Amino acid sequence: AQLPPVTPGQQSKDWGFLHSVWEASDFEPALLSTVMRTQDTEFLEILNFIRDGVVNERVHTFLDERRDTSSLDSIDATRLYPHRAKADQYNLYRLGSLSGKEYAVQTKYTGEERYFDSAKRNLPIPDTLLLKAGALIMMRRNDVSGAGKFVNGSLGHILGIDEDVLHVSLFSGENIEVEKYKFSCLDGDGNEVVAAWNYPVSLAWATTIHKAQGATLDSMIVDLHQLWEPGQAYVALSRVRSSDGLFIEQWSPGSIIVEPLVTRFYDQEI
Repeated sequence: AQLPPVTPGQQSKDWGFLHSVWEASDFEPALLSTVMRTQDTEFLEILNFIRDGVVNERVHTFLDERRDTSSLDSIDATRLYPHRAKADQYNLYRLGSLSGKEYAVQTKYTGEERYFDSAKRNLPIPDTLLLKAGALIMMRRNDVSGAGKFVNGSLGHILGIDEDVLHVSLFSGENIEVEKYKFSCLDGDGNEVVAAWNYPVSLAWATTIHKAQGATLDSMIVDLHQLWEPGQAYVALSRVRSSDGLFIEQWSPGSIIVEPLVTRFYDQEI
């Protein structure tokens, strides 16, 4: 019930459960019921309504109460937009307002060139990473050192930029040094076809709902107006840990959409 699979050139979505292999494999679905991201029970109930495409009075009240356009510019939170152009535009605007030297760090790609364009569209890091001291950034990987100092979605500010290392002050209070990571793109058999190397961060004043998949945010400002994909509103709202950190720029009931095939699948299989 999240974002549908990308199916270029096809009008119908290529859902896995519609494939003949699904039926032939006698796959037995299981519903994961333990929520890890949030313990906010009221928020969970609202998310479940939105996940099912239900826009009742409780949903209206909840979303309206968090709609505040008067003070959004003073909130240090990531903005989620449906379109990449708007997210990029806002990030560049905020980066340009900072003084100091701008650094442009190119992502290095290795592997099969025919997959490079797809990797650039889908990886959470940009093709060219623009940074300045003071920039708001989002970590785009979990801490693999074992220390657990950050997760995908942790926010912080750039303290300084040295050769091959970023100095970052996380909102958690931790000051960390960040080196370049490898991001992998896999084919259908699980083989790595592209490796991309860069710092595991992105500018975090804004990002797209699509790029925020998998991220856990402490606070965010979201635009839920004129969405077009089933599950898009649910994916956006479920990025934040608690409703206390949720601020809504605008929303419309027509943006809360559910895919009928997914609903039917759940009704029949789960």
